Amino acid sequence: MLIRHINRSEVQFEVSSPEELLLALGDSAHLKEVHFAEVRVWGPHVLTRPFHFPKTSSRALRSALRAEAAEVLSLPDQDVELAYQVLTPLSEIVQGIYTAMPRQAVLAYRDCFKDSRIIPLSITSALVGAVRDFLKKGLDTGTDYCLVALLREGVVGVVVFSDNEPMLFRELYDVNEHDLEGQIADTIHYACSRSANKKINQIYITGETAGHDELVSWINSQEQPVALEASREKAVWMVNEDALNQLRHYALSRNERGAIILGLSAFIGGCVIVLAVLGLRLMVDHLAVQRADALVNARDYQTALELQDQLRRLNHDK
Repeated sequence: MLIRHINRSEVQFEVSSPEELLLALGDSAHLKEVHFAEVRVWGPHVLTRPFHFPKTSSRALRSALRAEAAEVLSLPDQDVELAYQVLTPLSEIVQGIYTAMPRQAVLAYRDCFKDSRIIPLSITSALVGAVRDFLKKGLDTGTDYCLVALLREGVVGVVVFSDNEPMLFRELYDVNEHDLEGQIADTIHYACSRSANKKINQIYITGETAGHDELVSWINSQEQPVALEASREKAVWMVNEDALNQLRHYALSRNERGAIILGLSAFIGGCVIVLAVLGLRLMVDHLAVQRADALVNARDYQTALELQDQLRRLNHDK
């Protein structure tokens, strides 16, 4: 279980089960001013994979991805919650990445917030989140590289990029320090065997490196050619906060929430302007009434004086 504060009102939970999430939400001392949450999940029940399909309709693509995920997770199609992102929409071959989880698991994570004032904004793969955070740093990674994400004690994520697009995601569980180097190397070799590019330029590591001195030393000892400047256009999907959100059917996305706030702000602003105009008109009307009253009072006073003068003359003539 890991808790990161994104800002004063938003927090990020990294968990492997709803039970861990409930424990994190119970830490009220650190969540007093928090209103929104992002949930990152890791574990065997979270599937993250790239895909390559002939160009087809979005409905057919979703159906094919759901069937593949259902087979891997050993679930009926209707019990799989799927989110995907297309990276090359204009190509004859549709390439992208998808994440899948059991629907009951997604609902269990969502239901953890029932008795909390914190609103969940997204549920996504912890490995996807790690890559997204890494890419936000804007490093000149080159086009062919590997990212090693230290997610937990004994849990490591490995992502291999080819032509700056993710071609393999893998999570390693219960791996000791001595076996870790070999499993990472095997993952890289396997990914390169399936790619036209048979070599990666760099290996990067992210996460808490304390206690992983051997791994860091091994990565630093690898032959690493000079990295080429990365093409950020192909990696922009990872920077999108709403990409691969398993809650998109159950909660408003950041963009939707922003649009609603913008619409409400515009509505409130319009109401303020209308009230200001009405208030100004009332003031003008009130001043006009006061002026009219003043004129009427002045005329009445002048008429009274004239009548008084006439009465005096009548009395004098008598």
